[in-house]
Amino acid sequence: MTTREPITLVQGEPVAQQQARALIGWLTHDEAIQLLLGRNPAPGEDLSRVEQVFSKLSAAVSKRSQHQPSTSILDSATPAWDLETRMQDPLLRTAFAGLDWSLQGVDLRRVIAFQKAIKIDGLDERIAPVQADHSKLADFCLPSDQPIPPQSILRDLDQKGFTISSLNPNLRIAGSQVQTAMVAPEQGMEPMSMLAVTFLVSMGTSYLQVASYNGRDFLRDGYHRAAALLRAGINEVPCVHIRARNFDEVGANPATMLSYETLFGERPPLLGDFWDDKVSADIDQPTARKAVRLKAEEFNIQG
Repeated sequence: MTTREPITLVQGEPVAQQQARALIGWLTHDEAIQLLLGRNPAPGEDLSRVEQVFSKLSAAVSKRSQHQPSTSILDSATPAWDLETRMQDPLLRTAFAGLDWSLQGVDLRRVIAFQKAIKIDGLDERIAPVQADHSKLADFCLPSDQPIPPQSILRDLDQKGFTISSLNPNLRIAGSQVQTAMVAPEQGMEPMSMLAVTFLVSMGTSYLQVASYNGRDFLRDGYHRAAALLRAGINEVPCVHIRARNFDEVGANPATMLSYETLFGERPPLLGDFWDDKVSADIDQPTARKAVRLKAEEFNIQG
């Protein structure tokens, strides 16, 4: 992963930048200006250049023909993908337990994108093995090996707090457990009963996923791989297909997704629109690490 020249967002604190593409034509005015600048605008700053870009791209979206929803699911999958065998993968079954899912072939050109921006640094290197050998496509989209959570954990000096971080934005708290444990305070001492509160930290899954909801197909996960495949002219790919029973199962993060009204409006963005200069633009984004912070505290309360 490469980074661009650092900029200074706060005096004396340079921040490295990554190149990305953003669906500027579908964003609100303030979101678009911030992304085009790569930061919040400064008081009194001349914004005429980015204002013109935003106006041009949003106008192009408004002039588009009305979207005609159609399924992205292919009538038949490529036999070489061997989806029936992959369906039996225990890890795959665990990852999507509770969802109505299957493995399908999809046409990426018909999939709606709800994510506002994608990082593009390193995409060519990532897609190169598949371009050289298309037999690797199924493993690229449905890998058998999943990300391992970071093993480096920072512990507070008081032993009551932990910080875990990763460049992978899928790092998250996946759940928690409460149980009784027999613990010896020191080696050689008699174990005593204690309450164990365990938080589960996960890196998520790295499957390419498409979710269908209310007659529209959305790219649920795997944006960088899918966009890279589409740019390389590889349009038909295997994926985990989810028949969402509600919009929550579509998996859109409210902090990074386009509005519900935009996605179900007359002109939603398709995945390929990331590469269309009429509606999208190159931007620079500050590099960021995802962090999970766990902290135990002791205090008295009344009652």
